[in-house]
This record gives sequence, C-alpha cells and structure tokens, in this order.
Amino acid sequence: MNERGIPLRIRAVNVNNGSSYENRYSGGETTEIKAVYSRLDSAGVYFKSTTITTYATDEQNPYNAEHRQAVIDAINNGNTKLYGIDKAGTEHLIQEHVKYDTPVLIEDKHGNYEEIVVKFEKPIVLDNAGIQLRERVWLSEEEMKKLDALSDGSLTYNSSTSVSYYDTAKKEYVKGAYLGQKEQRAFRRIFWYPPCTRLSTSLPMSRVS
Repeated sequence: MNERGIPLRIRAVNVNNGSSYENRYSGGETTEIKAVYSRLDSAGVYFKSTTITTYATDEQNPYNAEHRQAVIDAINNGNTKLYGIDKAGTEHLIQEHVKYDTPVLIEDKHGNYEEIVVKFEKPIVLDNAGIQLRERVWLSEEEMKKLDALSDGSLTYNSSTSVSYYDTAKKEYVKGAYLGQKEQRAFRRIFWYPPCTRLSTSLPMSRVS
C-alpha cells in the first residue's frame, strides 16, 4: 500500500545470548508480548494506518526463519485486534483478525484517537527478534493551515510507545512505561520523512558473561 504520510516505526525487541557461550542461539530468556501501544503526544496529527511485521536481531542466527514463523503464526492464528483509544482512555475496536504484514486503515481524520493498541490473543514470543508497527500519521486540516502559513522553519511532533509483556518475577503481564521519540518534522510544503522512527522498548534480556 503506497500512501502519503509521516512514517513511524514502533519496535519492541528481545536480545539474549542463548543458554551458554557454546549455545548462543537457543535456550536464552525469551520475551512474551501481549500488546503494543502507540501514542501521539502532539495535537494536530492523526493515525492513518498500521502494519505489523517482525525482524531478526542477528542475521547469523540459524533459527531466524523458525522464530519469524512463530511470530507470524501467533498473529495470524490468534484473533489479533487493533483498538483506538480516545482522550477518556476508552478503547474502541477498529479491526479484529488483523493479519501479519497487512496494512490496517485507520484514517482518524477527526482525531478521535490519541493512541492505538494492538492486542494479541496468542502472546508473541520474541527470541532474539523484534516486532514492529509500521505506521503512517498525517496532519489535520488546521495543522496543514499552520504549515502553509510558515515562511520558514518546521513544525515538530512527538510520539511514544509502551509494551505489555510477561514479567517472570511477578508472574503476570505488566504494561511498561511509555518511551518517547521527538521531532517528527513537517516543513513548509515539503514533508520530511525520516528513514524510520525507532522506539525500542527495553524488555527483559539474558546475558552470559
């Protein structure tokens, strides 16, 4: 799907060193993810679409294909749902049965949602891998007028993300703190698209010294 918009790339990552020095690619501490939240922290922008994908953290890992397929199966075989969250914190179902690498149109031109959340019926298990939301956001009509009125300079927009993951110490799913990314910039008449906006939420990881 080719569409205009300011791209955001929301990422949550697991990195582990396996069970030992001799076994670096398996047996490490994995991370279970139940939900990924994406929040727009500036007025005047709205969600257009989102797409769920995954990626490997180490191209040399011989289990990459297996890990990738496990993530895809969890997304496609469970009832993965996308919700919009309004100013009061109420969740509104946008679409259920969301599929892997398939764009979901949101087109929230009226700015009803300050935040969106993808919830996984089957938790996503990350093992030296990451999951990402590839999003597009755009400017409201009023914000476009502000942009057109600029003689020079730019407008700046902020966003943040949070992840609900399984806390092995508490033995329950917890929602992590929001981590932010600043300076999504829109210049007068010409929109600047950064290669990606990476909001890498730090999740539990295993390290072997």
